[in-house]
Amino acid sequence: MYQSPIHKLHVAAGATFTTTGDAEIVSHFTDAEAEVDAARTRAAIFDRSHVGRIRVRGKAAWKLLNAQCDGNLATLDDNRTLETTLGEFAVRVVRLEKFWVVITAAADRAAVLDVLCAAAKEFDAKVDDQTTKTVLFALVGPEAKTRLASVLPFDLSDLNDGDVKVGSMFIANYVAIRHNVGDHWAIGIMLPNMLSGKAWQYATQKAGDKAFTPAGEEAWTLLTAK
Repeated sequence: MYQSPIHKLHVAAGATFTTTGDAEIVSHFTDAEAEVDAARTRAAIFDRSHVGRIRVRGKAAWKLLNAQCDGNLATLDDNRTLETTLGEFAVRVVRLEKFWVVITAAADRAAVLDVLCAAAKEFDAKVDDQTTKTVLFALVGPEAKTRLASVLPFDLSDLNDGDVKVGSMFIANYVAIRHNVGDHWAIGIMLPNMLSGKAWQYATQKAGDKAFTPAGEEAWTLLTAK
């Protein structure tokens, strides 16, 4: 059963847990409706580390993905992201200068990984699962942009929907993916596990009046409901 690298912090915060696929995740911290309200009117942070993050590298990485995904990925610029399908699975493909990342639903990760690993044998490409090596935090809400500017050592305010930014923070790399959650401004930040605890604690506790409200799967489901 997968648990987030910061699972103990969630336990200490009094979180209630649920399962999705083979992952144990936060259902809610306090009250789901209050967490939704924070995301809609202020700023909330979600630990989305259970979703799949599969890295594809090599000269023919784009050919591998283009063969497996719907649409022409050759037209996707560097540092951009695209929602598409890989076979029967809905995925988000992120194109970076040095590699690609395929983001999947938690329940689809193993199957998508199998498809990509099998296809990699026909191309000059390498596939590796980054899910257990990194975390993914989603920061959502109308105040998220300004709060981020005050708590992060790098600026993400100029990113438009679908833009991606890669950089370094405390000698480790991050990937920031700008996308909406439902109708709400959001950004996903992928970090190595070594930074996960400090980043979460700072965003939820040490940022003072710029802190984000921690939220769980119930609130995420309500925010993304059609």
